[in-house]
Amino acid sequence: MNVGTPGIPLGRIHWENLQLARRYGGTKATLQSFRANDLLGVAFAAVHADTRIRYIGYNPGVVATGMPNHLPQPLRTLTKASFAVFAASVAKAVTPMARLLEEPQGERFAIYRNTRQLPLKGESFNQGTALRLHRVTQELLRTPSM
Repeated sequence: MNVGTPGIPLGRIHWENLQLARRYGGTKATLQSFRANDLLGVAFAAVHADTRIRYIGYNPGVVATGMPNHLPQPLRTLTKASFAVFAASVAKAVTPMARLLEEPQGERFAIYRNTRQLPLKGESFNQGTALRLHRVTQELLRTPSM
């Protein structure tokens, strides 16, 4: 299970600067991670077509965690206030996740927001793009660090 924000149609893969070594930005990195996580699930299903393992992309929504503690003010206070109103408890957020892990569905790759399965549609789930990212990632992992 990959806990994140699957199916959010924001961001893109920066193929020419995949590791964002040039002109890094936190928002740019976060948005690229949205795309990469979706594509990794698609690639897993394609590369491991004969496995019994299921890959689940899961978005629990807003969860009451300690994340706001690391934000600068006044964002910290605003985020804590919104968490108090909108965030689910960790226990409540974990329950549907555990159910999906205990009773995986038939698809090799599926995405959920809470208990609702979402469609795998759009460029975020393009198999050709997913396999390209898989190949590039494999190359990066084989390259010795500098």
